[in-house]
Amino acid sequence: MSGLWPRVLTWTYFSRICNTSAPLSLLLKTKRKALYLIASLICIQVLLSACSQQAVRTELSDRPGPSWPAHQARMQAITQWHIKAKIGYKSVSDGGSAWLNWQQQDYSYRLLLSGPFGAGSVQIFGNKDTATLRQADAADISAHSASALSSKLFGWDLPIDELPYWVRGIPAPGSQVKAQKFNGEGLLAAFHQTGWDLKLSRYQDTEAGKLPGKLIATQRELRFTLLIKEHDFSTSQPPF
Repeated sequence: MSGLWPRVLTWTYFSRICNTSAPLSLLLKTKRKALYLIASLICIQVLLSACSQQAVRTELSDRPGPSWPAHQARMQAITQWHIKAKIGYKSVSDGGSAWLNWQQQDYSYRLLLSGPFGAGSVQIFGNKDTATLRQADAADISAHSASALSSKLFGWDLPIDELPYWVRGIPAPGSQVKAQKFNGEGLLAAFHQTGWDLKLSRYQDTEAGKLPGKLIATQRELRFTLLIKEHDFSTSQPPF
């Protein structure tokens, strides 16, 4: 039906002006308006058709494709990376953004946040047993995990322990996964884990395989977004 009404309106309008007894100059002027109308309606029809086709292309599936197990295993095998990204968060009463420089080697990590939420540079580093926040002119703040550190700092848990898996486009192991959705390429597009609703998109071809370029995580009134600008998987990363 989306393409029917432009044709009906065009035919009705053009028929009326062609059957009129108005002066020739007025008739030609009116016909020019009709041609503009026809062109506009054709453009609308093309746009509606394109939107309809786009909706079909982005339809998600509840079932993974046949290549998903191999892709998931390949992503789990990645243990080292250097990511540059923009991170933002929004809550009911607050919000902000920062540039993120993230180095990961097995369970050890270093996150450098530049200009986080209106402040200066902040560094978070640690491993599976501890996490520390360091900033200029202040004492270090430590906790037994990155999530516990975020709780101590902000009053709510950021899923920092799960994030290394999510940025690879796979769920974190050891926690229940619900509502999985897969895109047309068989890659994970959405799921629910540890109280967070995840949306993954803008998959990019990298030397390690296809990885999401955008991640949105939502938990009640809190949401954070990660826009990944650059992946590096070289083995020449500086030591921790």
